[in-house]
Amino acid sequence: MFFNTYKIQLVWQSPDLVVWMVGEPNTPVQGILDPDILTWCEKYNFILVTNNQTSMPVHSGEHLAQNRYK
Repeated sequence: MFFNTYKIQLVWQSPDLVVWMVGEPNTPVQGILDPDILTWCEKYNFILVTNNQTSMPVHSGEHLAQNRYK
């Protein structure tokens, strides 16, 4: 899986880092909408690492415009 490479590299660089992927237990399900991923990250205090350069910039901009991520 392509995204698993991100997880492997992040944990290799920082072994104490908690890295979860969408679709894993206790995470949002595969296919969840971008705004819902951002809300989940905010709620659980996670940062998002993504290669989605198409829609995520739009949604993250909207999320920030709503004064989220305080």
